[in-house]
Formats: sequence, C-alpha cells, structure tokens
Amino acid sequence: MVGEGVPQGRLLGVVEPVDEQLAGSKMALTSLLRTVWPGEFVDERDARFINDRVHANIQRDGTFSVVPQIKGGVTTPDQLRRLADVADKYRVPMVKITGGQRIDLLGVRKQDLPAVWADLDMPSGYAYVKSFRTVKTCVGTDYCRFGLGDSTGLGVAIEQRYQGLESPAKLDLAVAGCPRNCSEALVKDVGLVGVTVFAVSEEDGDVVVEL
Repeated sequence: MVGEGVPQGRLLGVVEPVDEQLAGSKMALTSLLRTVWPGEFVDERDARFINDRVHANIQRDGTFSVVPQIKGGVTTPDQLRRLADVADKYRVPMVKITGGQRIDLLGVRKQDLPAVWADLDMPSGYAYVKSFRTVKTCVGTDYCRFGLGDSTGLGVAIEQRYQGLESPAKLDLAVAGCPRNCSEALVKDVGLVGVTVFAVSEEDGDVVVEL
C-alpha cells in the first residue's frame, strides 16, 4: 500500500533529499504517485514544482506566463476585454497567441500572480503541468464549407470532460472537421478527423454515404 508506515501527510518522507541533486526527484515522484494512486496520495505542496504551486509557468528571467483556459479556442469579447485590461493593469510585456489557440500573458511577476488570476476570473489552462492541456479545433460545420463534422463542439466537450487530467507528460489533442486537417490533428498526441465514408448497401447494392 502506498505510504504504508509513513505518517499522514508525509508520503514522501521516505525520499527526503540529501542534496540538491536529489531534491528534484521529489517533483517527478509526486507527479507519478498522483497519477498512479490519486485516491491514496496525500498531497505535499512543497514537493510540487513551482509551476504547480502558483498555476503559472516560470520563465528564464524568473517571471511567469499565465494561460487561462479558452475551450476549443473559442472565446468571447468579454474574455478578450478582461485579458487586455489585465495586461494593461499589470504591464504585461508580451501577449501571445499560443499553438493551442489560447492567449498567453508573458512576463508576469510572481507577486502579481494571485491578483492576475483574480482579475481574469477565468479557469487555468493547465499550461504548466504534466496533464491534459487543450483541444485545438477548426470551425468545422459551424462555418466551413468543407466541414464534415462539428469539430468545435466536440473539441469543447472533450476539453470540459478531461480538463486538468494528469498524465506522465503534457497531452495535447485536436479535432479536425475534415481531412484538410486545419487544426493539425494528425500531429497531436490524440487527434480526431472528420471523414466521409462510402459503403455499399447489402440490400440493393447502392452506394451509401455516411459522414
């Protein structure tokens, strides 16, 4: 049993680091234990990487990147205004569109992180952890004349269902509404592509088209 013989709240007590080189192993072990035994694992915040503790991704200069969730790449004018207001208020040096169809606020100071998240009032996009992160989508049958399936709706539903699910490494998904693959579903960890299926009817031999 995980943690057997170790006091409550000290699951990692058996691997206390003896030097700085071994200290990093606690973060990897924490991620592994949470993934394999989520029910039995007792969380220790000091065993988490800094990104997990502050819900942001540390950068090379010591500042942080903040990426709120934008499900399936679909946002609203209200969300965009809040992002712009926060960027102005906290003097964010770079606002960038990410490869996962989200908006990244880069260069946020550590002391500003709690206020930034409070002002955004948006859930985290989990861009800083080893977990399910995002579902990239194309517009699919909502608007595209080539769309064969509702890629946007499916992408949003998948992201809502699995948001924050931990995994051994970051997990990126995509849904493409047709084989043109505008959302790059074929190069993601998991990708779904809408296709047309031709079949022959067993009754009369007619060709049946299924989407």
